[in-house]
Amino acid sequence: RVTDDMFCGERHSRTAALYALVLPQVGDIMDRGDNEIEIVCLFRQLEQEAKEEGGAVYVLQGNHEVMNVLGDFRYVTRGGYIESIRFLMENFGVEKEGEWTAREAMSARYSLFGPGGPVALMLASNPTVLQIDQTIFAHGGIHESALEYGFERLNKDVSDWMRGKEESPPQLVMGAQGVVWTRAYGHYCRCGPTKELLEKCGANRLVVGHTPQQQGLNACCDGMVWRIDVGMSTGMLGATPQVIEIKDGGKDVQVLKGPPALFETGDVF
Repeated sequence: RVTDDMFCGERHSRTAALYALVLPQVGDIMDRGDNEIEIVCLFRQLEQEAKEEGGAVYVLQGNHEVMNVLGDFRYVTRGGYIESIRFLMENFGVEKEGEWTAREAMSARYSLFGPGGPVALMLASNPTVLQIDQTIFAHGGIHESALEYGFERLNKDVSDWMRGKEESPPQLVMGAQGVVWTRAYGHYCRCGPTKELLEKCGANRLVVGHTPQQQGLNACCDGMVWRIDVGMSTGMLGATPQVIEIKDGGKDVQVLKGPPALFETGDVF
């Protein structure tokens, strides 16, 4: 049985007050630089610490998590491969003299991220669609077929695939309209159909990522859809961090901004 303590190192003490919160992150922590496994471990530790303090941390599946478990490494950095090799050598006693070829590096990474691999098993515990009270969180978005399939079933089937129990992921996460791939909510506002979908779930708000919003975090349909991917990773736009805070049973929604990014999108060098 794979546990985080085997691979993720010592836990760091953090402020307990933070963990009274419920924090959903809407995916795509993969393919964002050279320290992906370290970030996976950090979130796993935050999840456990939050649980111990009466809070919760959720990391959703994004299309880049799905891509890596599929073995699609087109966005992996050189540093990402180096981290995978180092992870194998430090945790599994893998030894090799001399340099690693590109083929060997890809094989090493797939042994970690492919279905049933140690990193895939850590990712497998993450939901694909999450509903908290009247707010639904999804990386790309939801559509009628996802409701018919059922969120709980979808989460289980994606998890089973990542654990190596199924040969392929459910079709609802694949393709241009899949729940981790669709950009319908990131580019457009279809308020009427969206309201109908949410009402069927007993929800009144949808929060999505996937499509970077260069103008910053924003909402459409009078706050019914929130687009929260601002590209804050240096592997994307390096934008100023922004989040939404939902309080008072969902009645109060505020945008919070972090310290300015190192570089602004319009900077010239």
